[in-house]
Amino acid sequence: MISETFEIRWFFDSPPAAFRAVHGRPEQRTDWYAPSSDGATSVKLRGADPDSPGRVESKLRSDSRIAVLYGNEQHRVEAWVKISLVAEDGDAAAERLWRHARQHWCQVVKRRWLRFDRLQDGHWITAPETDAGDYVEVEWSEVRIAERPAWTFCLEAPRALGSGILQNWFDHHRGRDSLIPDLTGCGPTQSWPERLA
Repeated sequence: MISETFEIRWFFDSPPAAFRAVHGRPEQRTDWYAPSSDGATSVKLRGADPDSPGRVESKLRSDSRIAVLYGNEQHRVEAWVKISLVAEDGDAAAERLWRHARQHWCQVVKRRWLRFDRLQDGHWITAPETDAGDYVEVEWSEVRIAERPAWTFCLEAPRALGSGILQNWFDHHRGRDSLIPDLTGCGPTQSWPERLA
């Protein structure tokens, strides 16, 4: 499966106050990231464990010139092309890859809270996940990167929605949504490859 997305992500070394208000049952999984030398490519085993080889996911950054305005600050939006392949249980090659990743790649344990926001008739609504393809995925995650704790906040949207969709989201939610961290002065955005470099 091939998909194209716009993404913007921040990392924090301590939990932002807004994270304490996030509720619901988190999605928990472990990903294994291959080393990346340029910050513009990413290969990982998504949700891999000894009982299931998970999914192989490769991402290539195709554009990083887009920005959203948050207050008086500009933050970088990245366009990515993502290729996902499901690894079948019992596949010998997938099992070898999983063993190699466990020895040589970076382990990231994630607890992710997700919300799906959709622009409908000029208004933002929270949509069920089943309405795939036309929403902004809002992610709050508590992670452990090689046993080091971190927190991350991310927005992701299909590229088909247009580059202005994330600015529209920020314009509507900033100051109205208590679950959105205060991003003023929080530093530059980072992709996963840049964070792990």
